[in-house]
Amino acid sequence: MRFIFCFSLSFFTFFNAFAQQKPGVDSLKNTESLMHWVSLQEADAHLHDTANTKKIYVFFYADWCTFCHLMEAKTFENAELAAYLNAHFWCVKFNTELQDTVSFQGKKYGAARQSGWNCNGFAKTFLGEKLAFPSNLILDAHGEKMAALAGYQTYFQLMTFATYFNENFYKTVDLETYGTSYQMPSWNGKGGRSGTVRRLPK
Repeated sequence: MRFIFCFSLSFFTFFNAFAQQKPGVDSLKNTESLMHWVSLQEADAHLHDTANTKKIYVFFYADWCTFCHLMEAKTFENAELAAYLNAHFWCVKFNTELQDTVSFQGKKYGAARQSGWNCNGFAKTFLGEKLAFPSNLILDAHGEKMAALAGYQTYFQLMTFATYFNENFYKTVDLETYGTSYQMPSWNGKGGRSGTVRRLPK
């Protein structure tokens, strides 16, 4: 009888601890990060500043999405990537399934559906026909869509994507070619620093 009671108590303690650690509705919002996230409304306001030169990077997530949490824990915690995104983009973390109405560039986006999923009209408009969790979007300094990249991205993949569009390499070379020639400072195939960042000539 004592064994059953102890086992039940231990199981309850373990389950309670697990439940507290399980990602919840606000887990992505409350995660400490190297990233400087702003709201969509804040990013929109910056676009109306005539001195603004930053583009917008949007990370689309869902609360239940395991790979979204992995990007938060791993990809965005790379120091070089976080520093680059913070310096050159207004970075927005947007809940793809948000049902509240948001405004961007004078248009309102509310609850919508796409490919059988509940989503927000902002995600539907800028990600197109197929929703993916997570997704990555780059808008230029005027709020116009440059490119969307679906799925989980490592820090190296996301850095390649960000520099390709931010530094205008997309005007002279295709992304695949650029990706084979780009190296981050912290990546040399062996986990150490490679020294300088290599760029394709413009």
